[in-house]
Amino acid sequence: MGPTEPTSQMNDRIAELERSLQQLKDEAARQSVQPLEQPTSPPQGAQAGVPQGVSGKATESFPEGFALFTGRHRRAGGAVPRAAFQRRGNLSLNRAAFEALGSPDAVVLGYNQTVGEVAIKGSAASVAYASPVRKQAAADSYLVATRAFTQSIGLDVEQSVLVFDQVRVDRDGILVLKLEDGRRLFTRNRRTPPRSGSEELP
Repeated sequence: MGPTEPTSQMNDRIAELERSLQQLKDEAARQSVQPLEQPTSPPQGAQAGVPQGVSGKATESFPEGFALFTGRHRRAGGAVPRAAFQRRGNLSLNRAAFEALGSPDAVVLGYNQTVGEVAIKGSAASVAYASPVRKQAAADSYLVATRAFTQSIGLDVEQSVLVFDQVRVDRDGILVLKLEDGRRLFTRNRRTPPRSGSEELP
């Protein structure tokens, strides 16, 4: 029995060390558990109502309270009807406006002097007072020769362009342009007329 006693004591010592080591592991595991973080409120500008193209993410480039604009300027040649009286009186229509008119071969024009509105309605080319619509070769838009019309109503577009970003379309497919809503742009070179087929909507 004597020779086996040291071995028994050693085994007891090893078991005690293993228990101590397990206790240390359990304590470390309890201390490593962190409480769940409470959800933070979104940065200013991230809530509903932020305009399209504006990010609610914070940025070091701006003071607090400003939201970063991440959109880009796009030429509105698609879904939104737009029109413009180009320099020297031609009327430009983007594809959406042309299709809203029913993709006509020609249009007839009307003017309400009381409210300052121009009406555009699709028409057959055979109508004597209709103006033909032609596709522009260099742009996804359509052109109507309306110089006589603009002169008759006193609309000055000889040296500038009058752009309508908001075009009203009524239930009968008539486009209405409110003249006071037009955005006037002046051309860079007032002496050189625009090339035919190249009058793209600004």
